[in-house]
Amino acid sequence: MFSLFHKHRSIRTLLPDGVDTHCHLLPGVDDGVPHADEALELITAMKKLGLSSCICTPHISRRFPMNTPAVLRRAFCRFQQLVAAAHPDFSLQLSAEYEPDEHFISHIEQGEILPWLQPEMILVELSISRPLSGWADLLVELLHRGYIPVLAHPERYHRHLSEP
Repeated sequence: MFSLFHKHRSIRTLLPDGVDTHCHLLPGVDDGVPHADEALELITAMKKLGLSSCICTPHISRRFPMNTPAVLRRAFCRFQQLVAAAHPDFSLQLSAEYEPDEHFISHIEQGEILPWLQPEMILVELSISRPLSGWADLLVELLHRGYIPVLAHPERYHRHLSEP
């Protein structure tokens, strides 16, 4: 059986493009890195592992009501300037990790989406502590609107998947 843990594999083998596609590196906006200096230290460590880029995916959810695309873009712009000065060879992109909640479709309708990897892709995280009934219907609604929902952390969703 194939296992990532039996042999020592380099990050460059696992991520040949050198891109971390889902991280909470944008400082001070969610439950990720709290301060810019820590984020810069993490970038140093990421570079030592062979990474050259990352996609910052802060949460947009009811747990972080201040996180709107506009607020996150401003925070990202400030952080990107710090990173450019300290690590000019490391690139950043901004996306978001969305929790499908009662406000989720209004984000879509307002066109206020931070897509992931491709313009039609949306990174989605289902709440483990407060599962929303009808979450599957929201994902189907995304598909009908031309988006591709990508589930972050699918290993966590055994309760959701057994929902009737």
